[in-house]
Amino acid sequence: MAQVYQTDNMEAGIRTMVERNDRCVLYLNYENPRPIRLRGNDLKDIRGAVCKASQPMAKLQLQSWVQQRGLLYYSPARRVNLLPECDAMFFVESPHIYARYAELVKKVKREIVIYRPPTWALHEELIEQRYPTSYLNLTMLLAVEGFVQRELCDIHKAALHYSGFDPDGACVFEAGDIMEVTGAKLPQVNKLFREYGFRSKFLRYDVIAPMAEPDNPYLMEMYREIEALPDVYNGYRMIPFMRLPGEYFNKMNILTQLYREGSIRKLPSIYVLEAGYRARERHVDDAITVANRAQWFKMRNLVDNAPIYPIPHEQLAHLAQIRSEKHAHSLFLARLFDKSDSAQRE
Repeated sequence: MAQVYQTDNMEAGIRTMVERNDRCVLYLNYENPRPIRLRGNDLKDIRGAVCKASQPMAKLQLQSWVQQRGLLYYSPARRVNLLPECDAMFFVESPHIYARYAELVKKVKREIVIYRPPTWALHEELIEQRYPTSYLNLTMLLAVEGFVQRELCDIHKAALHYSGFDPDGACVFEAGDIMEVTGAKLPQVNKLFREYGFRSKFLRYDVIAPMAEPDNPYLMEMYREIEALPDVYNGYRMIPFMRLPGEYFNKMNILTQLYREGSIRKLPSIYVLEAGYRARERHVDDAITVANRAQWFKMRNLVDNAPIYPIPHEQLAHLAQIRSEKHAHSLFLARLFDKSDSAQRE
């Protein structure tokens, strides 16, 4: 069974792991709302390969790494687990659920190193968002019931008509309406309405308007698909959440690129809820919350009680030298550009 370590020096820990082991995996997964990110420039001199599990070429990238060995920069995907056998694995962010962690490290032979942040506050904030108490869920539902038969703006009226729900018992709102009343976070609102009891009584629309054809031909097909959808309100299409048109690999990434290029315009999602839904019972909500928080406490105790990863002084000195050289280079470039700007002004 692999030995588990903790470290508070991410980059030096990775360099030490590569020095001590033959095949190493760097598990790059950030879930916290404000993550502490890896400084990749400190690892530029380390031979490595990159594998993004969500990409079609991921298996070929893994095969290449198996042959050349060294460090593998592995970015996971939700529904795909391509983690290979390795001697050591480094987590840039501690997993939040122990059962998930145990699944990830099954193929690690020698060392597991987990970065321990200065505080667990960000992890606990995420757990609070993902697994709210039944009291918060009940408060959000009471707020939604207060939206029934309120005066709707034109775009909300269009969404209600497009949904086909009975207007007498339905309510239309945005996540911001609930957040303003209850103080809930966006992930908590979305998690509530993903429950089974809302399946046939709830719709969440992504409100998107095509603006201009993209320059990138790779994005053109999805743009055409969106453009062909019915115009529900002033050029805006209302697309049920996660049901983007067409058959593409990684649809959400394509949609994000269209938005960044200015090819589409997006408004906040619109939620339509019809009367007659069946909310989950409170004791079920509390049981799920307690079980998942227990998983987090187990994971946290594992990291807190793990021995500190032994990083040699030579490795720390080498890392300090790399950062010093990088800082000196940055200062040189700053002075160089400052002189050129001064010459142009003269």
